[in-house]
Amino acid sequence: MQDPNDTRLPVTVLSGFLGSGKTTLLKNILEGNHGQKIAVIVNDMAELNLDARAVVKVAPKLVAMQNGCICCTLRGDLLEHVASLAKEGTWDYLVIESTGISEPLPVAQTFVLDLDDPEADHGHDHEHPQPQEGEEDEEPPELLLKYARLDTMVTVVDAFSFLQRLTEISLVRDQPDADGDEDEDRTLADLLVDQIEFANVILLNKIDLLETQGEEGKAQLKSINAMIKKLNPSATVIPCKFADVPLKSIMNTYKFDMEEAQGSAGWLAELAKPMHTPESEEYGISSIIFRAQRPFHPTRLHAIISGFAKLDGMKLGKQDAASKKKAVTDSSPTPGIFNGVIRSKGSIWLANAHANSFDWHSAGHVFHMTAMPIPFYARYLEDHLGVDVLGDAFPKVKSARKREQLMQKAINEIFEGDPLEEIARLKEQGTWTDRFGDRCQELVLIGIHLQKDKMRAALEDALMTDEEMKADVATWRDLEDPFFGGECAQHYWDVPDEDED
Repeated sequence: MQDPNDTRLPVTVLSGFLGSGKTTLLKNILEGNHGQKIAVIVNDMAELNLDARAVVKVAPKLVAMQNGCICCTLRGDLLEHVASLAKEGTWDYLVIESTGISEPLPVAQTFVLDLDDPEADHGHDHEHPQPQEGEEDEEPPELLLKYARLDTMVTVVDAFSFLQRLTEISLVRDQPDADGDEDEDRTLADLLVDQIEFANVILLNKIDLLETQGEEGKAQLKSINAMIKKLNPSATVIPCKFADVPLKSIMNTYKFDMEEAQGSAGWLAELAKPMHTPESEEYGISSIIFRAQRPFHPTRLHAIISGFAKLDGMKLGKQDAASKKKAVTDSSPTPGIFNGVIRSKGSIWLANAHANSFDWHSAGHVFHMTAMPIPFYARYLEDHLGVDVLGDAFPKVKSARKREQLMQKAINEIFEGDPLEEIARLKEQGTWTDRFGDRCQELVLIGIHLQKDKMRAALEDALMTDEEMKADVATWRDLEDPFFGGECAQHYWDVPDEDED
């Protein structure tokens, strides 16, 4: 919200792949008729193309940051430079152009870092202990937000290469503007989705290259526009040529809000809906939500996933930090059904992992599944009550009301604060069951021309059957483990001891 008394330096951050048009946009900003003194921070000027040289000539103040990326290795330097420019009081506006492989979220988080201690955690949940008698009160952190205001996160997308990028499995660390410190498993498809999902304004650039392809190109452009809006429903999408857009659409917009930005992804917006209602499938873009309260059979799930993704990045967590990679061909029992999936995200429950859910994430043809660090609340309760499954607790109690009272008593004995509130919320919305507690499936899949009925049927067929659900839960740990090479139950069946590393 605009505050006329806010004198902090406003900042726009430009993200986008190498060649998308970020530098052209920056040149347009500097040459615009706006009457403002604009300072510029450019992450990498090593590749001095014609537009970059033009930026050097017209920028009143340019800070070049090289030999690293501002979202990681140079984050502390970015903090210092922004603070310095803000404290000068000379500049009306600051524009930051990140590298093509920069993740926008860490750049945005720089604005809530402590100027004196960038490594300190000053999140919303950070607790400051009360000073003991004789001690002085601890000085509150001096955050960058005191001097600079993050105004707009802008992502520039090359419309002509968008679909190719979205299915690109090349690694970020192998790109020409990489500095070598990037996550070894991160792909260009992952990065593109992140840059789109964490943006206030998305410039769909180079649309002229598609428009010259006639009706086919125009149809593709409409489809891309719809896909971007599906990935980030809250962002403003502006089709353009040569990154030529009104400056008021990317500067002093007051659009950025950290909490809203972190929750603006299309998959979060979809999962927030209590039920998925039919929507217009104009341009073939749509999504489905899959929810269930029984586990996936690991072998059957593995078989259908092979139909739309390369299984890249199955990680065992901190017990085994090395990722297990496995590329598979489409030997799925349902070949082609998941081919249209461009983005999927959610949380799943495997039958042979009784303690942990798994974060499910795909972008393009690349799929990741990683154990969530916090076990199911139900598993803590089962340990506390000495049962294999929550539904077996209090076997002699016949009254459902009395059983619920005893279960709530056990919950109150071992949980406090946020977990208690979360369990209450799960019960209220009906996703907590008497037998399995908070274990469930929750997925959203976004794509083009999705075969929704067949996809849903395939996912349901991958769940444990009625007969399998009747078996002793303890036998599930011995199910075949195609995801983690037989080590899934070893790591994720029980809650680890507190003294384990």
